[in-house]
Formats: sequence, C-alpha cells, structure tokens
Amino acid sequence: MDKFELLSTFCESAISRPEESRPVIIPWSDQSRLLWPEAQYFAPWRDVAYASASERAADNAIQDRVRLRRWKRVSPEIGRVLGSRLTQALAVIQVNEMAGERAGTPFPSGLDDKALTSVLLIYWCYAMELPLAESGGATAGRA
Repeated sequence: MDKFELLSTFCESAISRPEESRPVIIPWSDQSRLLWPEAQYFAPWRDVAYASASERAADNAIQDRVRLRRWKRVSPEIGRVLGSRLTQALAVIQVNEMAGERAGTPFPSGLDDKALTSVLLIYWCYAMELPLAESGGATAGRA
C-alpha cells in the first residue's frame, strides 16, 4: 500500500462524515506538538546503527501504530529507523515554520488529536526517504 492509499483509507475511517471534511490548515506548531511525543518514544534507540534493511519493517510498524493506535514492540533497528524519520520530519516541520512561507499543511477536518497524530505519522514518516541521509550503519551524531 502506498502512502496516499494508507492516508485515504485511514481518513475515511476516522472521519464520521467525510462529505463535511473540508481541508483545514494544521499549523506547523500543532504538527510538532503531536509528533514530538512519538519521536521521544524512540529516543532510546538513537545510538543503534541505522540499517536501511529495516525501512520496510518500519513502514509496517507505522501501519500497526495507525491500526492499533499505539506502538507495538519493535526491534532496536526498527526503532532507530522510526526515530530518524520522526526526528527529520520534525526538523522539516520546524524549518517550514521558521520560513513562514505557508501557515501549515492542509488535512481533512474532523480529526481529533489522536487521529491527526496518525495522519501526521503517515504523511511525514511512512515510506519516508530521509532528507538527511544516514550513512552505512553510523550511529546518531556520526551520520
């Protein structure tokens, strides 16, 4: 399933009245507020070597998180990939906020914070190509 199929499927199930779900702009600060706790969950694995072989498993973990509304236990290697994705997504969000070119990102209205957190995880982190490349197995701070 690609990112936009997953996003569409989730939004259809999370919004009680899709016909009334006109897009709204979610400010950068709200996106940071909702993703920050998710990133902190993976902080213990920031010194684990990054393994690109774990990227598909990280996508599966995001699908599980969205479906179950909580993280399942993941290996340190998957946790490292997810932590890197979340950290870099937060960096991009903060740069966008500082640039001030747009107020935020449009998403369907009618999503509570829990559902919006899932939407943000899909939008920013599912099948994410890291903007700052991780180098062959380097731990955090040495990429």
